[in-house]
Amino acid sequence: MSDTQPTNLYTLTEAIRAESERIAEMMERTNGDDAFLTAEDREARDAFVEGLRTEAGLKADGYARVIREYDARAKARRMEADDIYDMARSDEARADRIRRFVMSCMERAGMKRLDGATFSLAVQANGGKQPVEIIEGVELPDRFVNIETVRKPNRDAIRDALLAGDAEAIQYATLRERGYTLRIK
Repeated sequence: MSDTQPTNLYTLTEAIRAESERIAEMMERTNGDDAFLTAEDREARDAFVEGLRTEAGLKADGYARVIREYDARAKARRMEADDIYDMARSDEARADRIRRFVMSCMERAGMKRLDGATFSLAVQANGGKQPVEIIEGVELPDRFVNIETVRKPNRDAIRDALLAGDAEAIQYATLRERGYTLRIK
């Protein structure tokens, strides 16, 4: 934020929003890795840290508002995307129903092709491999079955063994430090 104290809530919110945008851009550009920070980035980060010390209450409220605003916007956009996805599925289903109806009517009329001024419709067999339907309830012989064995680490068992000091587990894995997250209450 600037050296002058914002005089009202709107000015403070706008200053924090602008600072948040700079921080988000810097984090995106550097992927959160200090090694990629420019001298200007380091200066901005140091100013931000100093601001946390001197304006802790204002910063806490301001950044919590901005974070919640972005979370709410992301949630709204996801909901809108879900709605659009549902509408697209509905349109696809409607197009499929119309396609099947027209094809059925063409077959009843004994027509393989229907030519219009702009479009032509033709009934033809699907390409690719011919579909196979497996008869339910039958046991297939091995030659008709793909046998896949997937070995996946049991992380819970490994973690328990490492915490218990198991010497064998130490040969295969190590415990990592816990990550951190910023929670807003």
